[in-house]
Amino acid sequence: MLIIKKLQILAAKLCEEFERLELMNSNLKVEISNFIQKTRRAEDINGNEKTSTTLTRTATNNISRVFFKVGKVVDVKLHPNADRLYVQTVDLAENRTRTIISGLVSRIPKEQIEGRMALYACNIKPVRMRGIISEGMIICACTEESVQILELPAGSVPGDIVSFPDYPGEPDLLLHPRNKIWEAVVPDLKTDENGVATYRGCPFTIKGKGVCKAPDSPNFPIK
Repeated sequence: MLIIKKLQILAAKLCEEFERLELMNSNLKVEISNFIQKTRRAEDINGNEKTSTTLTRTATNNISRVFFKVGKVVDVKLHPNADRLYVQTVDLAENRTRTIISGLVSRIPKEQIEGRMALYACNIKPVRMRGIISEGMIICACTEESVQILELPAGSVPGDIVSFPDYPGEPDLLLHPRNKIWEAVVPDLKTDENGVATYRGCPFTIKGKGVCKAPDSPNFPIK
């Protein structure tokens, strides 16, 4: 019996270590993917401009530090351990799909999410939610009574990047929770009177295609 108990303790410790390594691996994959895309976007910028952008980013806590991308939901299921959560498989035009968890079960039917395009915050630090690692956040206009996933401009495709003309700069590779960047920008995210998604009045813009909207949700907070 003593041997069995020792084996059980050892098995529990091994499971904990496996989960810790799995989360570290997910964080590393996100950082590598974001670094590759950041490098590609910087190829057409000269050295002085890159230095200026870096200094600006480190000195400010504005929306330019958040990495928003268009993704397509290729699959959505109920979370096996939480009946209020969806587990989405999302194509963000990276070298793999991402798993992103959302608490939309009671707000939006599964059929309205699966197969659609949506906007995601992609440099949020991955977090384990009831046993499954979530690697981003779907962006919605929402109140206690209503939720609307942001609508994208015509021609949007997975991998399209949202920018903010009044807030130039490159996003962080990963938003570390201790810096509270996301918490700093969220209070200034809302739709205007026409339902256009904005940060301090500056629209969520996909260059050459248009702005993101929640036409049925004017003057709503965005989260």
